[in-house]
Amino acid sequence: MNIQRAVREQVHTLTLIAGPSGSGKTYSALLYARGLAGPNGKIGLIDTENKRSCFYADIAGGFDVIDLDPPFTAERYIQAVKAFEEAGYKAIIIDSISDEWEGPGGVLEQAKNAEMKTKKPGLHCWIKPKEDHKKLIRELVQTNAHLIFCCRVKDDLKQVTVEGRREIVKEGYAPIQDKSFPYEMTISMMLSEGTHFPEIKKCPGDIRHAFPDNKPIDISSGTAVLEWSNMGVAIDEEQELLKRNGMIAASNGTKALLEWWNSLDKETKHKFSHLKDTLKGIAEGYDQIGHIPDHEDLQDTTTITDAQQTEIKNILSALGRDEESFLKYARVPSLGFLTETQALELLAHLKDMLHEQVSGSREV
Repeated sequence: MNIQRAVREQVHTLTLIAGPSGSGKTYSALLYARGLAGPNGKIGLIDTENKRSCFYADIAGGFDVIDLDPPFTAERYIQAVKAFEEAGYKAIIIDSISDEWEGPGGVLEQAKNAEMKTKKPGLHCWIKPKEDHKKLIRELVQTNAHLIFCCRVKDDLKQVTVEGRREIVKEGYAPIQDKSFPYEMTISMMLSEGTHFPEIKKCPGDIRHAFPDNKPIDISSGTAVLEWSNMGVAIDEEQELLKRNGMIAASNGTKALLEWWNSLDKETKHKFSHLKDTLKGIAEGYDQIGHIPDHEDLQDTTTITDAQQTEIKNILSALGRDEESFLKYARVPSLGFLTETQALELLAHLKDMLHEQVSGSREV
């Protein structure tokens, strides 16, 4: 491991623009991208929504598009981003990143297919989809271009207690993506339906001025972020690309790192000899981790019982509620993905609702 003086370097930013349908996500992203790319920089857009972005073909000086069809796997997103990056695009828009999570071939569908294939629900169904998703995140944060993610939203429902009764209330919107995704961003925002004004969720304090209150995103927003990102020492892009590839190889273990290292010529190996021990340590760390799920996923590995599934279905039927809406509230693709603890909590809530409904009928 090398100890060296910290130096402010130029950085590439990641920005999440979330919002309901009609809030102006694509239009705002294009204006913002023009500011980030500069007057003559190339803008690339990865379109998962059947070329809907082409409605804005003349906005902000135009842009180039990759029409990404299903399956929306992490690997296909990586390929599309790399295609633009290697062609020298300064700003890349992904519209929409939600499909990698809930679209055809996305994380949720892969987990559901694993359950159907093994005939057994549980955390094992999530291991491969989550590993691929984490690989996508690693690739994105290492990309040598400014990235902008348009993201659809769903109602953010919370369970609260009002006068001793449990109620479900809406508390705004939540991005349709992994819950940790917004925390990987440099900047994260939620657009309002009517005004298209951004509600800033995450932003470094010294560029907060790029998003004034009660004003939609425009080219000047991107320009301000570009100026901030360019502060510091210029990056050797060729060296950074090699370093990034080394980090990606190391994150796949010692064998992958060795294959990458042996592919380098003698001069390049000498140039990166100071990083060899660091990369080796990272690779060995990933070898030890193996396929262990996230710590939060390990807290409760006991899946819902058959009796609990039957009881939930019976109560939903008695309440006149459909299972699909219940699954959206529980944020799982099927009942089999609930843990036993989650099932107990949800059953308690459903029983309270049923009791209130029965009591109300008797009063009438």
